[in-house]
Parts: sequence; structure tokens; C-alpha cells
Amino acid sequence: MIRLLRVILLLLIGIALAVILFKLRTPESTPQTRSEALGELNDLSTPERRLLEPGEDFSPLGKPKAYEWLAIVPEPGQSWHKFAKSGFPWPESGRHTLYLQPFGEFPPDRSPPLEALRAWTEAWFMLPAKLLPPLDVTSASLTNRINGSATQYLTRDIVDQAVRGMPQDGYLLLVVTMHDLYPDSGWNFVFGEAHLAKRVGVFSFARYHPSFYGEKHVANLASSGTADVTNLILRRSCAVLAHEAGHLFGMAHCIYYCCLMNGSNSLYESDSRPMHECPICLRKLQTAIGFDGRARYRALRELCRSYGFTKEVAWLDSRLDHIGPQ
Repeated sequence: MIRLLRVILLLLIGIALAVILFKLRTPESTPQTRSEALGELNDLSTPERRLLEPGEDFSPLGKPKAYEWLAIVPEPGQSWHKFAKSGFPWPESGRHTLYLQPFGEFPPDRSPPLEALRAWTEAWFMLPAKLLPPLDVTSASLTNRINGSATQYLTRDIVDQAVRGMPQDGYLLLVVTMHDLYPDSGWNFVFGEAHLAKRVGVFSFARYHPSFYGEKHVANLASSGTADVTNLILRRSCAVLAHEAGHLFGMAHCIYYCCLMNGSNSLYESDSRPMHECPICLRKLQTAIGFDGRARYRALRELCRSYGFTKEVAWLDSRLDHIGPQ
């Protein structure tokens, strides 16, 4: 009898686990799920509809490899309708400026230029972006530790200090740093952390320079044709800034297309993502901000040209040709 009860108990546990795993499974990206997530476009004007039309410029997301984000972290997905009805507080008159606040120094030989990051933020979101004075790394209230040869700072303390300095007209405050970060004692490091309720994020670019991983990694990049390390650092920094700030607008990870808003489990996976949103995520951002899509693409194209992002320039050219003249 006891043995039978054990068998029944194990069976019930197995069924419960199967139900949980099924519910947590990431929905497959199919034409139907992508269309449902994008929503109906017939009520839009022709230019707006062409801006959001899926086409050859967008690649559907395939089945994740064993080491990739969605293979490890199942996500339900966020449709445009769900986003639009979320009630999330979006920018409004008198509270629509995006602030970038450096934390510590930005050595020019291994850091993205702060003005380039500010300009990218402004063009990406089509909202005013401003630089604030740096936060003081010597503050006694900031917890830090030594991990290997790096001094790491606790993200929570940086966020708490940044919140106190949020300007009255600020919608978001993005703390950027070349210092390594950690979220608690159980973590080795973290690239960044976003706090939706506080509308503050802190992001480290310390691990974006190839030398962080040793000279052998630098040599490998050079041999593969990635010799312009400055360009690589700026591209990585712009991408993570746009991705993480997107979360602070209420956008979840994208599970439908190869998209800037895809989750990433490694720097390699992050590098493989495009520097643009899919139609679903673009519609979310446009709903939250209300920008002119063509004007935004043109502004981003000019920046990409000046930053040397040649692949992104070609993509933006193709997309603007698809949308057509005004």
C-alpha cells in the first residue's frame, strides 16, 4: 500500500511538473503568432502600414540553440495589444527627457564616447536626451568588492543614488559606467540592471572591450576581420543602451523575430542580434512615444554613417525604400 501511494505521488508530481513546463514553454514563432502579436494594420495610413509591414528586412526567430536565452529562460511573449493596454506610464508633456548619467571615468582608449551615446539615445527614442554630471565612485554609501582583479559596484546602491538625482522633467535616467557591476553576493557579475518602477537603469560597458577577455581574444577578432575595436565597443554599447531602455518603456523581450529586443545569454548571442527592432517592437515603441517612423529611420541612418555602422546603414536604406517617399 505504501509503495502504491509513493507511485501515485510520483505520478502526480510528474504531471504537475509537465503542466508547469508546458505553461512556461516559449510559444513558437509562426506566421500566425507573429501576425497576432503585431495586430491589425488596416486602420493605419499607407506610410504607417508600410513602416510596420513584415517583409524581407525582418527575419523570423528560429528554434533557439541549447546555450541561447530562450532555451534556458522560457518567455510567453508580449503582443502589441498587450503592451498597448498595459497602462504603463509613458512619456508625457513636462516629463519626457531621457538622462544619461556617467558613473566614474570613461577612459577614451577603451570606452564609448558619451556624446555618441547621448546622440544615439535621442535618435533611437526621438526624445530629448541629456548628459548629467558623473556620479562619484568614492562615495562611502556605495558598496563594492574585489572580484579577481576588478573592483565591482553593487547595482542597487548606484540605482538608489541615481533616483535621488532624477531631474523633474526626466522620464528615464540611464546610469552608464566602465566599472564592473554585481547585483548581489551570489552573482559573479552583471552587464546591467533596469528598475521599471523607478525608471532607472544602470549599465556597464566594462566587458565590451575585447581586452577584458585577454589579448588572445583581441587577436582572434582581428583575424576574423573585426579589427576596429572602437567601432565594436560603440556598437555594443549603443545596442545594450537601446535594449535596456526599451524595457524601461515597458517592452518585454521579443520572441517573434531576430530583433534588438531579443534576450541574450552571452556576449556572443548579443553580438548576433540586429541593431533594429522587429515590426512588433517598433509598433510598441511608436505607440509609447508617437514618433514619425521615417524621420526616426533617417536620423538613425545619419548616425550609423558617422559611427561606421555600415551594415545598419544598408538595412535602413532598404527599409526607407520600402516605406517610400512621404
